[in-house]
Amino acid sequence: MSATQIPNGSFYGSWFIIVITAFITRWVYRYSLVRRSVKGLPQIHSALGFFESGARTMLPHIPFIWPANAYAIDDPWKKYADAGSDLIALTQLSTPDHAVYITSSPEAAQLILAKSSVFLKPLDMFRYRAINIFGNQIVSVQNGLDHKRHKLAVKACFGESTMQEGWNSMASAFQEMMRQERLEVGGVISDTKELMNKVTMRVICKSWFGMDSPWTIQTTKDALMPFYEALHIVEGSLVAQLLFPLWFMEYNPLPSLRRFGNAQRCMVHHLHMMAESRRSELIQGTESRKPIYRDVLGSLVAAQVDDRGAHEKPPDTGLSKDEVIGNIFIFVVAGHETTSNTLTFTLAFLALYPEWQEKLRQEISEATEGLLSYECINALPLVLATCYEAMRLRDLVMTLPKVVQEDVKIPYRTWTPDGKSVERERVLPKGAHVVIDSPASQRNPFYWDDSKEFKPTRHLVGNRLQSPNFTGFSKGERKCIGKRFAEVEMVCFVSHLVKTFTWSAVTEAGETAEQLKNRLLHGTEALSLTPGTFGLKFEKRSGMP
Repeated sequence: MSATQIPNGSFYGSWFIIVITAFITRWVYRYSLVRRSVKGLPQIHSALGFFESGARTMLPHIPFIWPANAYAIDDPWKKYADAGSDLIALTQLSTPDHAVYITSSPEAAQLILAKSSVFLKPLDMFRYRAINIFGNQIVSVQNGLDHKRHKLAVKACFGESTMQEGWNSMASAFQEMMRQERLEVGGVISDTKELMNKVTMRVICKSWFGMDSPWTIQTTKDALMPFYEALHIVEGSLVAQLLFPLWFMEYNPLPSLRRFGNAQRCMVHHLHMMAESRRSELIQGTESRKPIYRDVLGSLVAAQVDDRGAHEKPPDTGLSKDEVIGNIFIFVVAGHETTSNTLTFTLAFLALYPEWQEKLRQEISEATEGLLSYECINALPLVLATCYEAMRLRDLVMTLPKVVQEDVKIPYRTWTPDGKSVERERVLPKGAHVVIDSPASQRNPFYWDDSKEFKPTRHLVGNRLQSPNFTGFSKGERKCIGKRFAEVEMVCFVSHLVKTFTWSAVTEAGETAEQLKNRLLHGTEALSLTPGTFGLKFEKRSGMP
């Protein structure tokens, strides 16, 4: 072959440059179309990122690359106040096919959550892929038939008997807290968040798995660690559990990661064994002697067995064994952590505003002169409203992302510096992403009077809880399936605490009132908004045994 027949390196180099240039040109052109499509709205532009809870706090502020400060995490309403609009468009060079619209309008949030066929879940997001490590579950399945199948099975777990068991378990956990922490006559707790973790873990183990967990989890060196220890480790290492595959943790040189991996394997083993035990009891039982389960795992397994007790329901109506475990896992993640954190923030607010402790005590005294029981719950609307108000001001969910399936209008509002507002509509194009910015929505001053103030009565109409703009548990078809159970837990604990104690915050040397408030209400974004460490001083009410 002659030299003229051999392509030289410059030929391939030229074609490589042409291909790369064409690729970049097309990418930039698509991004320019997105920039053009959001004209007329306030905008935040970046090269990287997504308005995703957790991820947006992991990198420092880098102008035009990762504008973290523009997201105003510590003051979620600030970016909308500065923009003069409760709808903002985010354009990202890393996602040139669509814009991301963030809304802090409760009205828009209700419309988005009501139209589940138009606003689907972006299941390709890390948050939804990661939580399927044990099996598909109700949070990560798409709207429609698959979600209805999960919801039908899961709903059976949250009947009235489960609510009664939840109340009894929390009342028992409260008594255990007083014994273990030596609070019979009052005392000081140095870490309120850890205390609430212990209380709610007791409720989870009893109400969901039918077992008592020790107040303090001891570390064992057994290859097969006890269930409550495995559950405690997995729940406390969720970021690692979701980020790393099991094989990576088990064969990692770091002892801590190997322990996380072993805890995951042990937890799944115990869950499968407990589920299989309940399944066998149901199948072997006769109609007159079929067991009735009051724990969530037993109820979920029972929902999978047909009425004859002979075999499991077909896959199109019931859940697979892995899906049963997947749903139990998400109940632990969504139920334990969020309830624990909400109670921590609720106690912080009541320490900062002690006049509300007295108002709750008056309601409790009117509800019953004796022991608090589950039958009292409907007579305690202010207690529940107080928990709602803590959730409003320290919203744990942070973001609810959706993908638009067709061109659709959503409402929004703009305003001028002098406070004059105009209600508007914006068409979101098919393929766009829209995020309900829940913390900002809960502080939108056009929907909440004195939006920064702690006022539990704002959630009440007369003696009934009625809060149409509240999105703490989501709304519509995809609202939190465990909402009522969480309410029962929180009302039970707060009412028992208020009836027994008064409490105040443990201050630090030289701390001002404003510094104390900021410290107690500080939260860090992780899987949910997580409170910091602070202490409380409890004093026994006079006349209490």
